[in-house]
Amino acid sequence: MPSDRSRTLTFRYVGALLAVAGVLVAGQLLIQRALDHQQGDARIVNIAGRQRMLSQRLCMLLLGTDRASLDELGRVTDEWATGEDTLQSGHSTGGNSEVIRDLFAAISDDHHAMVTAARAAIAGGDRARLARDAVAHQEAFLAGMDRIVTEYEAEARERVIRLRRTELVLLVIVLLVLALEGVFVFRPAVRALRIHSAQRDVAERQLVSVSDREQRRIAQDLHDGVGQQLIGVSLLLRALQKTPDPPPRERLAEIDHLLAEAIDHTRNLARGLYSHTIESEGLATALRELAALTARVSNVYCGVQIDAAIAVPPMPIQIHLYSIAREAVANAVKHAHASAIDIALTTEGSTLTLAVRDDGVGIDTRSPDGMGLHMMEHRANMIAGILRVARGDARGTVVSCTLGT
Repeated sequence: MPSDRSRTLTFRYVGALLAVAGVLVAGQLLIQRALDHQQGDARIVNIAGRQRMLSQRLCMLLLGTDRASLDELGRVTDEWATGEDTLQSGHSTGGNSEVIRDLFAAISDDHHAMVTAARAAIAGGDRARLARDAVAHQEAFLAGMDRIVTEYEAEARERVIRLRRTELVLLVIVLLVLALEGVFVFRPAVRALRIHSAQRDVAERQLVSVSDREQRRIAQDLHDGVGQQLIGVSLLLRALQKTPDPPPRERLAEIDHLLAEAIDHTRNLARGLYSHTIESEGLATALRELAALTARVSNVYCGVQIDAAIAVPPMPIQIHLYSIAREAVANAVKHAHASAIDIALTTEGSTLTLAVRDDGVGIDTRSPDGMGLHMMEHRANMIAGILRVARGDARGTVVSCTLGT
């Protein structure tokens, strides 16, 4: 069904958009996380470089002899210890790797020895001996810090490489989703649009053809029906004009009869073209009027069944349903040679169904050439309905139009 296909394409399109949006959001989250890591790595490398400088500064201050150098030594020692704690905790990068933790463990004794020497010197210990102890551990500490900084840089490069790979994978996923969207959404949508455009062009041509055919039928009806009756009236009036005596009563009755037939024929012709009842009294009354007119004019039984709880659809939908019923009834009378026709307007839940059944010779549903059938399909599409034409259970034809209310 066209509506189901439209819903399927819509779901696919929305799903593809959500997939692309999800990939883009994931990419942004990964990029933001990588930027946070990069900022943390930059801070860690900066702290590590400062640790190298502070360790050298600590050893120089241990060699000093004045009180000012001791005060400076205390400040440097505290800053150095704090910086080392920050590096080992890895708060700026979300935690150190196992390799970096092992590297910090390797220089932990050297760091502890240098801090102990500095604090002992501040407490009044032998600064010369303590300076020698600190210097003895300084080279191992600096070498270890170089290895730590190198490992930080290597891990940062590895994260950048992983980020680039992840971005490449996300790009491939986006391109794949777009390709699938093109195959399963846009291509069917374009094909459906082309089919709809072609069907619309065909429907427009058929509408023009039907309009021309209807005009010819109306002209023929006027000529053979009303026209002939009026010509008969005219001839009778001319004959009466030639008689000097008052016109006989039977001649006046004949003229009155011909005029009544002409008026009745004109009314039936007008009702066959359009029902004003549908606007004033609704679809149900118009269908009953159609059945009565069909029975009177065509001498064919035409019954009507209408559910009591029908939800009245908007007027444009009522007009299209009436036109479908009128065309189906006309086909049953003219082409199927039916002797009985039943019109049913029923509802089930939110579904409204118009059905026209006849006991005629049936219809070849494989034939696509019927103008009336195409017009009924066109009207059903205009109200988002589904038209079905099928053979009856025993004989005849069932024309139904189903739509949601």
